[in-house]
Amino acid sequence: MNYMYESPRNRNLLCSIPIALSLVLAIGNASAVYSNSLSNRVEIMQNNHQISGRITDSAGEPLIGVNISEKGTSNGTITDFDGKFTLNISPNSVLVVSYIGYKQQEIKVNNQTSFNITLHEDTETLDEVVVIGYGAVKKADLAGSVSVMDNKAFRDQPITQASDALQGRMSGVNVVSDGIPGGSVKIRVRGTNSINKSNDPLYVVDGIVRESGLEGINPEDIQSMQVLKDASSTAIYGSRGANGVVIITTKSGVKGQSSITFDATVGVSNATRLQ
Repeated sequence: MNYMYESPRNRNLLCSIPIALSLVLAIGNASAVYSNSLSNRVEIMQNNHQISGRITDSAGEPLIGVNISEKGTSNGTITDFDGKFTLNISPNSVLVVSYIGYKQQEIKVNNQTSFNITLHEDTETLDEVVVIGYGAVKKADLAGSVSVMDNKAFRDQPITQASDALQGRMSGVNVVSDGIPGGSVKIRVRGTNSINKSNDPLYVVDGIVRESGLEGINPEDIQSMQVLKDASSTAIYGSRGANGVVIITTKSGVKGQSSITFDATVGVSNATRLQ
């Protein structure tokens, strides 16, 4: 009878072979993953390139805090104290340059990496007149917190009440309806100021204080609407303007050729239950 003797050394060697093979496979997979990750990173870096530039006004002075963004994305930056900026963007994109009081510009990047941009003042916006109290000032000279809305913002929309024109269009102005068609509407300027007193703002239509709110005012007759929010802009009204002031300017005759505007709304509805 023949006996085979297996030494402990051979047994340990046989057991270590599967472990070694597993390590080799794991290292190979890790190398492949790292290689793919590295290639993707290189591809992303190749698809993006860095641009830089300087933004000035028409007098050559640097503009601080100008918004520069890649059109259609959330990628953007602002200029520093010297009017300079740096941004990583994708090729063939469009830069959107905007700044308060200046005309917005859209610039095609192509393969350009350096930009010298000059912004021009938006004179129409700066010369816009805002009604405050019993007078009017230019928007460029306005120091108080005032929201202004022209009738162009709502004239093409099917609104039935003047309060509907304010809803969602002015910061700090909340319009709450009771849900009933033609029902009352509550307007709150910068929240609720009192628990047991009225929180309604003061309504002024063509310089005359109106006690009944905006009900009964035809939206088609409105030329512009201003909402005065802070103490500096409502000071002339005293305590009556503590909850804010809503100023409405209606349309008036102007020089030039006469024009007629006609609007009509038609709707069809079916009864849901006839019995």
